[in-house]
Amino acid sequence: MASNLGTVSAQTLASLGNASSGLSNGQIGSASPSVLLTSLPTLSSVSGWSQGQASIIVGVITAGGFQADRAPALASLGSLVAGLPAAAMQEVPASELLNIISVDASPVQVVQNVPDAMATQIPPRLLAFPGENADISVMNRKTWTSSQAAMFFGSLEKTDFDLDE
Repeated sequence: MASNLGTVSAQTLASLGNASSGLSNGQIGSASPSVLLTSLPTLSSVSGWSQGQASIIVGVITAGGFQADRAPALASLGSLVAGLPAAAMQEVPASELLNIISVDASPVQVVQNVPDAMATQIPPRLLAFPGENADISVMNRKTWTSSQAAMFFGSLEKTDFDLDE
């Protein structure tokens, strides 16, 4: 359905809701900054964004004046925070980053919300996955410290999964 749309409007995004992740990169990139900024509450709650889609949305809203330099602004990105360039995240004070990480303290969401290159900054206590399954493809894209990786291996030995996957 999303692929059949022409112009992307705030109404379209509100109607699509979580299905907005079915829009193509071209459709997302052609939306105006004002449409995406108006739709940010909806877009930030969509769970299926690819890294590319999130990057495009963040790029468009940043070009439209959105500044992701404080915890409230970063938190408003929700699932889109993964599209924020690591260089932009490095400009944010560590205390602000901790506020962002703690928005949803679910380890799976923490890992998903933090940009790949910033994963080394996630405190180990936020990386325990009791009763939750992490997306291995998301985990593989991240940069990890040796102590973080060792913690994951400890968890993996208790996990039943298909090694061929």
